[in-house]
Parts: sequence; C-alpha cells; structure tokens
Amino acid sequence: MLAYNQLLRLGRRALLPPPHAASSLGSTIGDRVIVRGEVTGTPAGELFGVAYSGKSFRMMAIDIQTIRDGKITKTYHMENWLSALNQLRAR
Repeated sequence: MLAYNQLLRLGRRALLPPPHAASSLGSTIGDRVIVRGEVTGTPAGELFGVAYSGKSFRMMAIDIQTIRDGKITKTYHMENWLSALNQLRAR
C-alpha cells in the first residue's frame, strides 16, 4: 500500500512521457464487462525503490465493471506493477 500511495503522490510526474494506455474489450458476462488493457511508460526517476535507468516498461491491466441501468456501478481494477518493476530491474 505504501508503494501505491507513493505513485498517487507522484502522479503523472513519475513517468515521462506520460504513460500510454490501450485497451480492448475482453468479454461480457451478465452485467459485467471485462476489459484488458496495456500500459507503457518510462520512469522519470527512481520508482518504488528501483533506480532510474531510462528503461521503459509494459504491463497488463484488467478492469471488471458492473453495468446497471446503463451506468457503471462498480469497478475492479488491477495493474501488474510487479511485472513492470521486474522489467525496470532487468539487466
């Protein structure tokens, strides 16, 4: 949770250029929509204890949204930051 709070405080300043996200509709199940996304970015400095290296990362994100009466009533969102950090640490 501490690392997530760090990212929220840094906001878009943590990544240069600002992160790019692309998504595609995965499927619908009842009143739920599942969307797979991909986020790419390059840290502008140290990120979550990983020293700045100029490397970029690519990670997967998943959103599961519940739709009721044409409105999003609930959202679950997950990003694979472990994968991103492993890419940044790789030699």
